[in-house]
Amino acid sequence: MGRYEFWRLLRRALLLAALAGFLFAVWPTPWRHTHITLEDGTYPVRIHRVTGEAQMLTPEDGWWQMGSGDPNTGEPRGGTTS
Repeated sequence: MGRYEFWRLLRRALLLAALAGFLFAVWPTPWRHTHITLEDGTYPVRIHRVTGEAQMLTPEDGWWQMGSGDPNTGEPRGGTTS
């Protein structure tokens, strides 16, 4: 193996290592981001790629679990429990 081939192989190995490091550290993140449109506006939503847990970002409450009810009262959405 000549000197040129060695440097070419080393450059490819370093590029592959940098790409693998980027993919491992940055992508994919645990969350997939989307949005939801409700009567009072559009809100960001994040969905955990492994567990499927969905959270909505609201200005008043921050991230809260979707489907867990009203973040202020703890009651299910759409009415009260009896």
